[in-house]
Amino acid sequence: MIGRIIVGYDGSELAREAFNYALTLAQATGAGVEVIHAIEPIPPAVIIDPAMGFDAGPAMVSMHEASAEERRWATDALAELQREGEAQGVAITTRIEFGRLVPLLCDTAGAGDLVAVGHKGRFHSGGIGSTTRSLVEHAPCPVLIVSAPTRPIIRVVTIFNGAAPAKKAIAFADAVAKEAGWPHAVLAVEGPSLSKEESAERAAELAPDASVSPMCEKELHDHGVLSEHAVATDGFALVVMGAYAKSRLQDLLFGGATSKYLKDVAAPVALVH
Repeated sequence: MIGRIIVGYDGSELAREAFNYALTLAQATGAGVEVIHAIEPIPPAVIIDPAMGFDAGPAMVSMHEASAEERRWATDALAELQREGEAQGVAITTRIEFGRLVPLLCDTAGAGDLVAVGHKGRFHSGGIGSTTRSLVEHAPCPVLIVSAPTRPIIRVVTIFNGAAPAKKAIAFADAVAKEAGWPHAVLAVEGPSLSKEESAERAAELAPDASVSPMCEKELHDHGVLSEHAVATDGFALVVMGAYAKSRLQDLLFGGATSKYLKDVAAPVALVH
């Protein structure tokens, strides 16, 4: 059960797609949506030395004007999102805050929430990047990463290997699937102490109503099996996986191959720790 979906909105195209997915999930689960835009502080370009006779006044005025302009833009943009959401029967709240977006999202979210962000904009720098890694590691709830234009969600797919984050992921995915009435498929791979067959048995115990398929992790990625399960002609799956360190999945998500990997999969990916 998702209590609330919190969207980090920076005006980028994929932030808008993250909002669209938030509406889809809210309509399916009854969750509310909160949209947050952060006016982030601008670091000074130079260290000002009074002995140099540099007048900081114009620079400070310029920064103030830029912040005021951004607030005016954000007020209009969030009002438009609010109108759109409410027209679709979703309760929408919006906030404009001054500060860093990741800490704001982490401080706002609770354990029963879902944070949704676009893969690009402030969240894209060499793979997913250190900003989103920090968000995934510190948010008290799952984080949804959107990397492609919105399509209907038609099922939930969980990657499971028996590790603790994967157990949380399968519980989250199963709850969402049941609440939304979507089919749930589990791709069970070998884990730290489990074979793929043992992982499949454990997954079946944790999600008895889901279909479970054992497979090798190498097959899952190298042969495009995940893409086949995540993308169909009539919509995408919500892909759910545990966010845990020192795994091939983590390397793919946070390494240099991230952009290509998420682009190939295309479907929205929820990371649970």
